[in-house]
This record gives sequence, C-alpha cells and structure tokens, in this order.
Amino acid sequence: MVLNQSLPTVYYFIARSYAPQIVAKMSGLWAGIGTFGGVLGLYIAGVTVKSQNSYQTTFSLQVLVAVIGFLLTFVLIKLRKAEQAVLTGQ
Repeated sequence: MVLNQSLPTVYYFIARSYAPQIVAKMSGLWAGIGTFGGVLGLYIAGVTVKSQNSYQTTFSLQVLVAVIGFLLTFVLIKLRKAEQAVLTGQ
C-alpha cells in the first residue's frame, strides 16, 4: 500500500517545514484539501465523460491541471524564498 507509506512522510515534511504552533493546522489543511481535491476530481471526470461521451477530454483536463500545478510549484518556491529572505533580513 503506497498510501500507508506516504502519509507519515507528508506529516514529517509538514512538521519540519512549519513552526510547531501551526503543525496541526497545516496537517488538517493538507488532509482536507487533499480529500476535497480527490472528490472534486472524480466529480469533474464523471461530468466530462457523461457530457463528451469520451474519456479523452478527461485525460486532457488532467494534463492541464498537472501542468498548472507543476508551474505553480516554482512560483510558490520563489515566494517562499523571498519570504524567508525578508524574515532573515537578507
């Protein structure tokens, strides 16, 4: 089960990346957003297949979301580095 192995890893990175005062909040946000995203993805896929009578549009939407997430990662990393530079006074 890959899921069972990935959950402790995510919680480790959350605990390592955020202040102790907000670790519980961030863990809850991660679980909530992940669950909501999973349900929303299944719903959108079902609606798309029903309306288009084809699964190919669903795959195209998945690729679009993956590319947006990939690009957003770089933006968020840059913002986080800028925030850390401000906090450390560099």
